[in-house]
Amino acid sequence: MLEQEFGIITDLIRLHASQAPQRSALIQDHRSLDYGSLDLLMDRIAAALQRDGLQAGDAIAICAGMSIEYAAVFLGALRAGVVVAPLAPGATPESLVKMISDAQARILFMDAAMATVI
Repeated sequence: MLEQEFGIITDLIRLHASQAPQRSALIQDHRSLDYGSLDLLMDRIAAALQRDGLQAGDAIAICAGMSIEYAAVFLGALRAGVVVAPLAPGATPESLVKMISDAQARILFMDAAMATVI
């Protein structure tokens, strides 16, 4: 029986970036982001969160439709050791406020569509 090795997703992305940086990592419609670019973007997002005072174990919330940007923020936060609370874009504004409070999210990321709702 073969043993399956598991890894941390942020480390696996870095590994793919070092081995095959040009390979597509994320694809959305007619856009794509390769592993090398994703790895660099995750580093930039992690550094920005840390610069803004977030520490490992702190929480952020993301309320947006699925996109390359959503994935990059999610993964960059994980790289910084930040907990991510994904919030459903279909939730009511009142529910979103409660979920953000319950998660103790220090920052809320949302896309343009959600910015008009809240």
